[in-house]
Amino acid sequence: SKLEPTLQSIFSLQIEESINWELVIIDNASTDNTAQFCEKMIQDYGFIAQSRVILESKVGCNHARRRGIDEAKYKWLLFCDDDNHVFPDYITNAWSILKSNPLVGAIGGQGIAVFEETKPEWFDRYSSSFAIGPQATKEGKINSNRAELYSAGTFFRKEVLMHYFDSNFNCLLVGRKGKEIYGGEDVELCLLLQLQGYEIWYSSQLKFYHYMPKARMTWTYYLQLKGGIVSTSALFSAYLTFF
Repeated sequence: SKLEPTLQSIFSLQIEESINWELVIIDNASTDNTAQFCEKMIQDYGFIAQSRVILESKVGCNHARRRGIDEAKYKWLLFCDDDNHVFPDYITNAWSILKSNPLVGAIGGQGIAVFEETKPEWFDRYSSSFAIGPQATKEGKINSNRAELYSAGTFFRKEVLMHYFDSNFNCLLVGRKGKEIYGGEDVELCLLLQLQGYEIWYSSQLKFYHYMPKARMTWTYYLQLKGGIVSTSALFSAYLTFF
């Protein structure tokens, strides 16, 4: 299972004892015994007290993330996709920044591509679409009226998002849904945070490997990916009047 290295990286995190944390795994209506596989790994690695698996029957990336937000009991959320492998110091490095900067609403890191097969010659030019590479030209606050981060490997401030969700707010975008490739759900979360006066940050200290399977390393897939991103961009016009 491709989940195995993802969970191994989480169980290998070097986290200070003073930091309370939990692992919430969202099984988004999978049909391949994902829940059972994860529960066995949790048991084998001895993380039963800090980990749980939750079933979300509504298919869609944003439905899965929303369920994770609702279930999480701490003030910061780290979205780790099933093809992300975080470095051991990921949480420690993030926490040193977050505790010293109260206006941070979200902070993202740098994805490093790991290829199942040979890297396509066009990949480097378009790597940002695959959540790879630096997300800003410098450390700290991203100085933009519409700063954004990809959700992979990004920390979000839960209480601010719940300000909306507790008021029955529904996000416009649902993200990937099965084989349907839509984007922008991560940008929407960043916009919501900025509307409440919080900042969007980037740190190159936050590094994670991002697995690039052979099936996605084709020009056809890239065009589908960009098409999904572009097709949702018009929906953000509702937010633009506030920036």
